[in-house]
Amino acid sequence: MRVRSQNKVDASIYNTLGVQILSTLELTKSAGEERTGQFDLSSHPAGVYLIQIQDGQQVYSKRIIRK
Repeated sequence: MRVRSQNKVDASIYNTLGVQILSTLELTKSAGEERTGQFDLSSHPAGVYLIQIQDGQQVYSKRIIRK
């Protein structure tokens, strides 16, 4: 998922019950610059999770599946 914004970017992972399971990752970036972050789900069970990215103006959500 790509988010191009000059604002601070927050990313969180939630389980299917809506509980935040991983702490927020904050990324600050310049326009056109790409930043990456990694979440380690190895200590969580297989299943469906939701990653939510907020850039101050918009919220992006994507479903991820851990096998």
